[in-house]
Amino acid sequence: MDMKIEDPAIESSMHDMKERLLSRIFLSVLGVGFIFTVVNFINEWVLGSVQMTYAVILFYSILLVMHAFRRRIHFEIRAYTIIFILFGTGIVSGLTYGMVGSSMLFYVGAAYVAMLLLSKRETIYWMAMTLFIYLVIYVFWVSGILTYEFSVMDYAVSETTLISRMVAFIFFVGLLIFSQWMVNEFLVDKMNDLKQTHDELRLSDKQLIEQYNEILDNREEIKLKEEQYRSIVENTEDLIYAVTPERTLITANSSFSAFVKMEQSELIGTSLDKLKGLATLIDENDRNLDHVLAMKEPIQFVQRIEKPSGRQIYHTDITPVMHADGSLTMMLIKHHDVTELVHKDEQIEQLAYFDQLTGLVNRYHFEAIISEKIKDIGHQFGIIYFDLDHFKKINDTIGHFAGDYLLKQVAETLQGVLPDDATLARLGGDEFAVVLDETSEGHALMRLLEEVADTIVKTARKPVNIDGVHYYISASAGIVVYPEHGRSHDELMKNVDTAMYKAKNDGKNKCIFFNAEIKDETDQSILLEAHLRHAFEYDEMYVDYQPLVSGKNEHVRGFEALMRWNSNYFGPVSPAVFIPVLEQTGMIVEFGEWILKEALNKIHELEKVSDQSYVVSVNVSLLQLKQERFATNVKRIMDEWGVNPASVELEITESILADDVELIINVLSELKQYGIRIALDDFGTGYSSLSYLRKFPLDTLKIDKSFSEGIGQQQKQLELIGSIIQMAHKIGLEVVAEGIEEPEQVAYLKRHHCDYFQGYYFHKPLNDKDLLKVVKTG
Repeated sequence: MDMKIEDPAIESSMHDMKERLLSRIFLSVLGVGFIFTVVNFINEWVLGSVQMTYAVILFYSILLVMHAFRRRIHFEIRAYTIIFILFGTGIVSGLTYGMVGSSMLFYVGAAYVAMLLLSKRETIYWMAMTLFIYLVIYVFWVSGILTYEFSVMDYAVSETTLISRMVAFIFFVGLLIFSQWMVNEFLVDKMNDLKQTHDELRLSDKQLIEQYNEILDNREEIKLKEEQYRSIVENTEDLIYAVTPERTLITANSSFSAFVKMEQSELIGTSLDKLKGLATLIDENDRNLDHVLAMKEPIQFVQRIEKPSGRQIYHTDITPVMHADGSLTMMLIKHHDVTELVHKDEQIEQLAYFDQLTGLVNRYHFEAIISEKIKDIGHQFGIIYFDLDHFKKINDTIGHFAGDYLLKQVAETLQGVLPDDATLARLGGDEFAVVLDETSEGHALMRLLEEVADTIVKTARKPVNIDGVHYYISASAGIVVYPEHGRSHDELMKNVDTAMYKAKNDGKNKCIFFNAEIKDETDQSILLEAHLRHAFEYDEMYVDYQPLVSGKNEHVRGFEALMRWNSNYFGPVSPAVFIPVLEQTGMIVEFGEWILKEALNKIHELEKVSDQSYVVSVNVSLLQLKQERFATNVKRIMDEWGVNPASVELEITESILADDVELIINVLSELKQYGIRIALDDFGTGYSSLSYLRKFPLDTLKIDKSFSEGIGQQQKQLELIGSIIQMAHKIGLEVVAEGIEEPEQVAYLKRHHCDYFQGYYFHKPLNDKDLLKVVKTG
């Protein structure tokens, strides 16, 4: 019986049913076996031999023992035992009586029991076994291999008898199989229906239980949320209460109760009209409550209440609660104190839009102002952009606290002198900007901008007292006008920045309007920078050397290395044009190291072709001197080339000495200790005095060519040059006169014992080939 059922309860029922079936089959087989044993015993006793009866008795004795111990023996073992006993009884019957009906019934009975108790596959197996044994015994019987104790009729061994018995056998077996399978399928279907019904009932029970539990959980959750909501409402600082359309209080939280100074129990049922006068907050709600009653929609608004302790600000919500039929049941009112939040917003706005040090408009706010003005089509305005000259020096020398104090003083002073409609902003560091609107026509705006910028420059020149010491600064300013000098914020700021730096480069302490010429200079500078960055790659840089001639015998004492640039794009470019670009972009550091290496290489070459030692001079910029470990790097390069330090002279300009005095002295002293010579170039173009120069570790003083050009023309110029040479010798400096082009200049300088000459009178700057000729000829 093939039925696969997974439900444990149904499986248990099926097992009980099969056990009962097995018990009934056992009793049936035992009864048939008893009858067969008695009949067989009588038959064999008559024939004179009872051997087969003993075998049958043994079979059914085993069956009785097995049934006695059925609870300890597995179901299938007991089923197989019954089948084997039936099969064995059929064999005994066939051997004893031949192919008669009794043996065939025992074989079929074995297959039938297999069908009832076992699977379909095993049933077919036993049916096949039955047919096989039946045929074997019949062959043995016909062939005479088996003999019997009684006389067999002739028809018993005939072919007709075999066919009729086989047909009968197949018919009975087929009938049994068909009927049993029908019963089996019916039972299986019923059991499956029972199982499905059972599953549906169990699922339904489970769903009902789950739904019930969910209802309980929801009830608990709703209860918990109600408690939480009540706790929140009661413990919040917000003033929360509800009123009927007639403005009678339905409920109120403890904060509202404390606010109106009444118990909660007293408030319930009280009209809002009775609370008027207790709180301005409630008095101002009438108009808004009327609006909610009329429109039946929520409303939000801000209430500002002046109190002795200060202004109090509330954000108020009035929310209508509607009935299912659309009628208004109550109005829920909440007052949230946002005073602190508003104050914080004001502080955030102050941080976002104003400079924290000076209180002026900051860069972000200034950009927003400019952007808004640009949106106003047809509107004209101007921008003055300026920074404080020498501020960094004061900030680094005295300290940032003093620098901050100076910035605040400048901001306060300028606010007092600027027009009322001017907006002053600090953009960062020492950078400031002013925006001014037009008053009438454009010319008036231009004059106004110029006047205001001039006022700024003059005001910035006033000394600032810090701890009893007066410090002096100045301002350099650029000016642009919208839309003439730009149509966007970025374009305006780029152009005004360009104008401001033009004012700085022209000597500082002035203001300059942006114009096309300044733009062209800037564009040219940008183009020069772009090509300079590829100058080494395209092998455009080279060095010329201008000889330095002794004032005693006019022999060549050394050479000054001069950087040259022959651009593939521009052609030859003057050092006066490209060197400022190198300094502004910082590339002077890379180019300065390159020319130093070229000069050292040239010293090596000169030592190979001449026994005389020469000094080669190389110009050094302020930016190079400010590089960390500059002196150490110079020493490293010289050690790599193996050059005598006394053969190298580094030239600095007079303007360098006015920048960071302590730093410059330390760097120059370190170089001097290594044996490198230091020369001061272009002396007389700045404001340094010879007494001021005493603090610097110098070896040589180079008088600017502007002094040499005056020799023979002005008596005062002659006296001044003589005094410079005399004073320089007194402080231990050698003197070089630059720009010597006339014999009168040579004669005068020799009379005043000038040590060395440099100029076209002796030699123009020489290329490598001409330099070697000069050295070889001495």
